[in-house]
Amino acid sequence: KNFTANFTANVYNLTLNANGGQFQLTDSDLANGWAYVDASTKQEIVIKVTYDTSFPVLVDASKEYYTFAYYTYDTQRYLAPELYTYDQDIMLYAEYVDNDYVLTVNANNIKDILVKAYLNGVYQEDLIAVSANDGVYTFNVKTSLKVEISVTVKDGYTLKGYTFGADEFSEQIFVIDGFKGDKSVTVNVEANTNNIKITVNNNAYGYAQYDLSQTSETNPEITFTAKTDTTFTFRVYANEGYECDRIEILSINDTVTFTETDIEGGKEYLISGFVGDCDITVIFTPQKVRIDFVVENAQVTYKDVVYNNNFIAEVYVGDTIEFSLTVNYG
Repeated sequence: KNFTANFTANVYNLTLNANGGQFQLTDSDLANGWAYVDASTKQEIVIKVTYDTSFPVLVDASKEYYTFAYYTYDTQRYLAPELYTYDQDIMLYAEYVDNDYVLTVNANNIKDILVKAYLNGVYQEDLIAVSANDGVYTFNVKTSLKVEISVTVKDGYTLKGYTFGADEFSEQIFVIDGFKGDKSVTVNVEANTNNIKITVNNNAYGYAQYDLSQTSETNPEITFTAKTDTTFTFRVYANEGYECDRIEILSINDTVTFTETDIEGGKEYLISGFVGDCDITVIFTPQKVRIDFVVENAQVTYKDVVYNNNFIAEVYVGDTIEFSLTVNYG
């Protein structure tokens, strides 16, 4: 007699592990034979697979802030159905790629911003801003990145820290470890307080006045404070016979500018652009006056010149003039 041996392929369990994510089985998935291992967690699903037959259509796992990429078993990647050639139950693990997010840094009054990116504690690169407009810098980041934010502030300013959400931090370098969505950071920069001094070269010639409250009539120096990049005004008034010739500004920077406006009885100065202490000297000078000499029957010697007729001399207020007179007799 002849006997025929009949063999059937073994059936194994193919399990998908969401690897930190979850599954959401549809009616179609359930109809295809997929089932939750634990419906309360939805972290694993299983299906029966016959040896040497095609894989079933795999169900994508999902993980918040990540995008599903593929499944792995040992070193093999699985995306589409392939032949099941394992003589055992196997478990495939979901792998993901980071999502793309945007880091926004609001930073006014800075010279430079540096954003260093790290992955698993290893430095990757300095991120380059994809846009930088009116103190708003944006960077492309990924879910798993850690970034370190540091800035160099403009002269005359001090870095006070950072605002992140509802919290403020005083660190000079701010760290964000991981991006579960877009993030926004504000750099807190404060203008320095600067010492301003206004001095007149001689308060007998005139005086300066600041804020209608300080005057140099009795004290040749006026002192007050002003914040970086603000403006202030002061006025100068010359006494009779004198005029304000100019002002001289001594500052740690060369960006200080002023505008001069004539006002009744004097001048008003608007000062701007300072980033540190600023000393201002007001220079008063005597005015020139004319002296008419009327010469009759005499000779006048003035500055080594002999005059027989009328002449005019120009002198400064307060000067002493010397001349000699010779009378013509007969």
